[in-house]
Amino acid sequence: MEKRKLKRSAIAVGMMSILMLSITVFCGGATTETAITDLADRTVRVQLPVERIVLGSGRYLHEFAAVGGEAVLDKIVGWGSDLDLYDKDTLDMYRETFPNQIAAITDIGYSSTFDAEAVIALEPDVVVFPYWSATDEGLLADIDKLERAGIPSVFLDYWSDPYLNPIESTLLIGTLLGEEERAQEVVVYYQQQMDAVTTVLATIETEKPKVYVEVGSTGPSEYGSTYGDSGLGAVVVKAGGINIAEDDLSRLAANTKMIDPEYLIATDPDVIIISGSKWTAADSMRLGYYAEGESSRALLEAFTQRTGWNTLTAVQQGRVYSSFHGFSFRIFNFVGVQAFAKWIYPEQFTNLDPEANFREFHERFLPVEYSGVWMIGLSSEDE
Repeated sequence: MEKRKLKRSAIAVGMMSILMLSITVFCGGATTETAITDLADRTVRVQLPVERIVLGSGRYLHEFAAVGGEAVLDKIVGWGSDLDLYDKDTLDMYRETFPNQIAAITDIGYSSTFDAEAVIALEPDVVVFPYWSATDEGLLADIDKLERAGIPSVFLDYWSDPYLNPIESTLLIGTLLGEEERAQEVVVYYQQQMDAVTTVLATIETEKPKVYVEVGSTGPSEYGSTYGDSGLGAVVVKAGGINIAEDDLSRLAANTKMIDPEYLIATDPDVIIISGSKWTAADSMRLGYYAEGESSRALLEAFTQRTGWNTLTAVQQGRVYSSFHGFSFRIFNFVGVQAFAKWIYPEQFTNLDPEANFREFHERFLPVEYSGVWMIGLSSEDE
């Protein structure tokens, strides 16, 4: 299934007609069946606005909450267990803020454990899946089962084309929820925040620094995955750095694998970035709503104690940082780009404050309060 390459001006992000093949008219709160195009280029007919939603990936809570606000929690009747597995801080924050609504949402499994029968029993108006799963034969069989039960499915994408498709996906969420104006506000803000980086990068003529990124889920005792031209690797490139793994993709299987430590030390990156979340390993890199600065910094410091890392330029110069793992595939991935850019080009981005911008995103668009630690360096001056 070939990914679309849509070319259009950033000013055109408000043109939601690109997502709709017919115009929906709402009369007295009634729904109208509407043909829409999802991010897998599938034409799907959905009764809009939707009132009962199943999120195949629970982590889409971020995007649906940004567009639908607190009210969307009453519309989500089921979601994938990945939110609990890979982003538990977010689940705990929403559970603490909205205990009754969260308790009412049914866990429908995730990926290989997806339970189509459980979804059918929930009688949703739509089921939303991540685009990366669009070629999963098992999931496609489940989608066929849902369709035979009269339940449409829609693919969103915040991963494969992380700086174009989030705009389209967010507008599509606005269409599904009947919140087109709100969705447009989100993507306009998103584009403004991305422009704050790209306009400065366009003026930089110095040699690009070399960057190594790693998923911090396993802790310092074992190297975590790195990325080629996707995920955190794509964030490095967008922020104006050279991703050292992308230069040696032959060492990476399926575009994400542990780097060869000898290659890492020989390449000697200028900047090292470890991603953090709330993972199960006790010494994994910890970031999120409930993370604390002192303990998160200690965890990051432990990574620099690996064999041979004392010879690395990034370690010697204190240019080792951590960024929330979800900054590579969420509607707020602009925060990751801003943080990476500031770490890669500190002199050029002295006035850029990614943490303040993420706090503002919460205040403007999310129904939970900003808290915790989402990006950190070895020094308190890096916060």
